Amino acid sequence: MPKEKWLKIATRNLPFVRMVMIYQSFARYKKIIGWPYGDSLTTFDNGIINLYRREKELVKFLEHFGKIGDKKKFLLDIERRIRKTDFGRKKDFASLYAVFLEFWPLANLALALENALSIMGWKKTAARYQKQLVRLRSLSQDKMLRLEKLIDASIKKPSWRLATPDEILKGKTDQVKLKKRNKSILILEKNKVKIVTGGRAVTRFRLFTATIEESALISGQIAFPGKVWGRAKVVFYKNDLAKLKKGDILVSPMTEVDFVPYFKKVSAIVTDEGGLTSHAAIVAREMKKPCIIGTKIATKVLHDGDLVEVDATKGEVKIIKR
Repeated sequence: MPKEKWLKIATRNLPFVRMVMIYQSFARYKKIIGWPYGDSLTTFDNGIINLYRREKELVKFLEHFGKIGDKKKFLLDIERRIRKTDFGRKKDFASLYAVFLEFWPLANLALALENALSIMGWKKTAARYQKQLVRLRSLSQDKMLRLEKLIDASIKKPSWRLATPDEILKGKTDQVKLKKRNKSILILEKNKVKIVTGGRAVTRFRLFTATIEESALISGQIAFPGKVWGRAKVVFYKNDLAKLKKGDILVSPMTEVDFVPYFKKVSAIVTDEGGLTSHAAIVAREMKKPCIIGTKIATKVLHDGDLVEVDATKGEVKIIKR
């Protein structure tokens, strides 16, 4: 029986509790958006998450979008619903958690579509709805950033960042169980969230990652043209941004709003993920910085201090000196 093909969708620096919340919101996708998100799997390793989906699930996801008659009208309705979402003066975790579950499917839709279209090569469809997807990304990203900060502030104990929402609401956690979650796997299957820890998680880490084939060639999509040399700096955590110096090449899974002040320092941007509507692509065009997106492997191949050439006229990154 042939192995199922898994595709990496995202790499992020997220607390465990937030990833559980995201999966719980994905379980509501059909009710809120109109079609299901589908099954997925996420590895959690000391704050770094890697989210994967089966290739067939991505195809199904896009097929649902393809069946919508008036897609522009549909996306405008999503935009209206995003604008309408109001956090008010909510500060307690329970209230913010409830808002998150309803808002995240709306806020995530543009990113989910953009990623799926890019990975599956639906270039014409992506280009046709690019402006709307960019607008949705910008609008939802600003609101989600505010909501995430409120949620982080509402979590009173640092250890609760490894808890589930239900554990936080009940105020009861098991410290041994929380520690095990530092290296764990989250599975969304038939709208149910499963958590695998301990030896089973380690085994599945090995078995799962063995199915992911990587190429040594670093190439991707051109977001803004140009050609520069510089020292690579790999950024996974927001705290890593402080190591960026003038002229460095920013290498990251994907950029976020918090990265913007540091964009002025760097000479180029290279990401694992994203398409032409991604945050990195949008900001690179605004700041006229050479940028290559969707390389899939840049953060795995490049190391801090590598002298690299970013050729954003060909969409290639070469290591000059290690």
